Amino acid sequence: DPNFSRAMIETRRAYRRGIEHPKLDKLMKILKKELKKEDIKRIIVFTQFRDTVEQIYKKCKEEKIKAAKFYGQGTRTGTKGLTQKEQKEIIKAFRIGKYHILISTSVAEEGMDIPSVDLVILYEPVPSEIRMIQRRGRTGRKRMGRMMVMITEKTRDEAYYWSSMRKENKMKKHLQKAKNMEIEIKSGAVEHEKTSKGKYIVYADSREVNSRVLRELTRMDIKVIMKSMAVADYQISEEVAIERKTTKDFVNSLIDKRLYKQARELVREFKKPIMILEGEDLYTAFINPNAIRGAIASIAVDFGIPIIPTRSPEDTAAMIKRIAVREQSKEKAEIQIRTEKKPLTLK
Repeated sequence: DPNFSRAMIETRRAYRRGIEHPKLDKLMKILKKELKKEDIKRIIVFTQFRDTVEQIYKKCKEEKIKAAKFYGQGTRTGTKGLTQKEQKEIIKAFRIGKYHILISTSVAEEGMDIPSVDLVILYEPVPSEIRMIQRRGRTGRKRMGRMMVMITEKTRDEAYYWSSMRKENKMKKHLQKAKNMEIEIKSGAVEHEKTSKGKYIVYADSREVNSRVLRELTRMDIKVIMKSMAVADYQISEEVAIERKTTKDFVNSLIDKRLYKQARELVREFKKPIMILEGEDLYTAFINPNAIRGAIASIAVDFGIPIIPTRSPEDTAAMIKRIAVREQSKEKAEIQIRTEKKPLTLK
């Protein structure tokens, strides 16, 4: 591709001349301006890559801005990360005001005991509505908070931002539709529900409300109860939960690094997690087939999560029903629903 080759040549020239992305200078101006305000004490800057964290941190040091780097405990390539002890120390220092800025990868999106901040800045947008909501949720807990999204015109930043906005609006519509149908959606507490004789129950996450799988389960005389679930898409019993992924979603979650994070959460929350891989076009995406095979092998071997292939939403529903029949025929009276994740406390 001549356009790509030209872009690579220009990038190398800019690198040799020490030219940085203009977004970096813009970020420094924003941080300096915001830190002058009396009501701004703590700011989180989210970025996708660890290399970018290092670049922003270096620039903050040059500009005499008190900042700390925050990222995970390691990568699949073996790169050394922060230990849990180091993560605790950084968060403690951030809480007491030693640092004004926390520059973080996605590791700070959820699960960490990070204090509420006054401003969240996204150095680049992410195409996932869930991750956008999680990042936004780091501010505005006790009082009004703000979030800024840095977007470079005529780049994929624009596409990612509007993609996440459309998905979020679609999710809100689905939730409103569920309320209008008087489907019970609760969050926060652990619920208990007894299975009635001759009737099997499947708990489904509220984001699955418009799924063909749910319609099929209902036709199969399965009692479907909608819940706002913190982990997994379906829960069958106290021990068994199912993460359903279409082939497209599997590839997308591999690209934006959600896949392994979701796998860790499944293993942490449930004794017998299952992943259903739905569809027959797994290897038609632009990603290398060996990368997909490696991800499947990792989920099965490294995390110990069985992967069940299905051909269609109807096939998925039939499989979920079969698992429900198997699990709920063991005379188990109660099912505890995970509406919150187990906390990962760093106090």
